[in-house]
Amino acid sequence: MISAEEYRRRMNQIIAAEVAEINRTFAGTRPGRDAPARTSVNWTGVAGRSFIAYGLELDATVLPQHIEPLLLKLQEALYQLRNRTNNGEPRPVTVRLRYSPLALEVNHPAPEPLASGKANTQISSHTMLAGRNYTGGAPTEEIVSFNDTPHILVAGTTGSGKSTLLRMMVSTLALNTSPDDLRLYLVDLKNTDLKPFKPLPHKELFGGEEREAQQIIRIVHREVRRRKDAEDIDAPRIVLVIDELAEIADRDTLDLLSSILRVGRSFRVNVIAATQLPTKATCGEKNNYSVRFVGTLTSSQDAATAAGRPKTGAHLLPGKGAFLRVGGTMEPKRLQAYNLDMDGTAQLVSEAVTRWGRKAAVPVYQYENPAVSAPYHPVPQHVISGGTSGTSAVQAVQSVRSVPVAAGARFPIPDRPLTAAEAAAVRRMYAGGLPNGGRSKNSVITEVWGGLENKPKRLAWLDEAIEGGAA
Repeated sequence: MISAEEYRRRMNQIIAAEVAEINRTFAGTRPGRDAPARTSVNWTGVAGRSFIAYGLELDATVLPQHIEPLLLKLQEALYQLRNRTNNGEPRPVTVRLRYSPLALEVNHPAPEPLASGKANTQISSHTMLAGRNYTGGAPTEEIVSFNDTPHILVAGTTGSGKSTLLRMMVSTLALNTSPDDLRLYLVDLKNTDLKPFKPLPHKELFGGEEREAQQIIRIVHREVRRRKDAEDIDAPRIVLVIDELAEIADRDTLDLLSSILRVGRSFRVNVIAATQLPTKATCGEKNNYSVRFVGTLTSSQDAATAAGRPKTGAHLLPGKGAFLRVGGTMEPKRLQAYNLDMDGTAQLVSEAVTRWGRKAAVPVYQYENPAVSAPYHPVPQHVISGGTSGTSAVQAVQSVRSVPVAAGARFPIPDRPLTAAEAAAVRRMYAGGLPNGGRSKNSVITEVWGGLENKPKRLAWLDEAIEGGAA
């Protein structure tokens, strides 16, 4: 291991050589004329072990977009320069144009992951640590707050650092936010990266298969509808975390997720979704995810789909935790994700459990009752009167989850009175053995008849069913 002084000396040599090569390459693109751009050692900054930023000054006749076609030529020139003095395996070089402040971002010649031990994990509640921001000036911690960021997309291929970024965000969110005001619904279709979070007191449900993912998304969607019907804007925050979003193939489930993304932000329901394969179906419209962390991807088209805009240069990122933060009309920010491995994640989870304690044991969520064809109607713990701990709360959950919806009850139904089977299902849905009732009447009406149209008539039918006198 070399000393800090020797490292600085070597980096100064590399920067001087690369500045000369960049200027030589620019000059060669317009023989007999002024170079389109130039750089200087004095305009250069080193972003940790992530990248080197070479500040640019443009000729008066040149616009930043005129530099884009020259990036491959610059990349090849720097590749040849670096590997002339490298006796080992060829080292890849990536060059990306940053617009504000204008600079060439070239991957570090000896990149290293950003150690998670350097992270400041003590942050405000309802916020997450994403990494270290190197866009301009001194490096700063990149913090994301759910108070102004409803939904987050993380995209990147294998080796991009997507999983470690996701783990750091969830870990710091749980470490700094009380479970009294945060519920985590975890969907891990690789069944690996989110498993360490199962001991958290914030965890409501965990699913590792697509069928379980579909159920969890339906439950969250139902809760969004309940909050909307009840105008409940003060309930505990729900965060739905989905790893490997592209593995969800069911169109109806994706439609429910789109509805959560559109409506959930107003009722403290947020989504963090991660994917290796960004598509229009999974990434949705530009406004679905207000913040997108985009790592290295296989093509400029994938990068544009993931970022929700073209020409970010995300496909030129070197991987290993290098990301762009894209959101709104702001220029993308370059950041380096902390390298939080499974052991580090387990340590942060342990700290969160120590800080917040463990909640009372709750029966494992059952997705289907094998004795009947109709599915269960589970009730999330946060709708239980009196909180989530204590024997009475556990017994209440057991009571609801042990009673299936009556066979023959399928909702929504046309505008008519309820059959006996439907009335029995509605009584369980409304009361369910819970103190003060399981769900609001508006929520039940919306699920049974598909909306609040003709509410007086539907309310009368509902009251009749609740009292036991179904048609």
